[in-house]
Amino acid sequence: MDSISLGAVQLMQDMQKMASATRLSEMSGLSTNNQDGVQGASSVSFAELLKNSLSQVNAAQNTATTLQTSYETGAGNVDLSDVMVAMQKASLSLQMVQNVRGRLVSAYQELINTPL
Repeated sequence: MDSISLGAVQLMQDMQKMASATRLSEMSGLSTNNQDGVQGASSVSFAELLKNSLSQVNAAQNTATTLQTSYETGAGNVDLSDVMVAMQKASLSLQMVQNVRGRLVSAYQELINTPL
């Protein structure tokens, strides 16, 4: 696996840990500080984590577009394989974001529909 794939997997694991810790703390009424098992989670908010991951996805999309344009115009020594790999990385990262978005929406709907 490459570093982007490993980073995406680690990001998903961290987000799942944070989400489960938040659910547990909301059920028990406890604070989530230092209870989620994620190192440094108290200094990094979920919004910052989401913003950073979206920035990485945007960077992957921009890299793929730049490589594609360079290959199409013949500027620089860009191999087709490099273009295809960059495009697949960008596509997979976008699919991951769409899956996370879908899960966040379903979690929100579940919370909204929870009786008090």
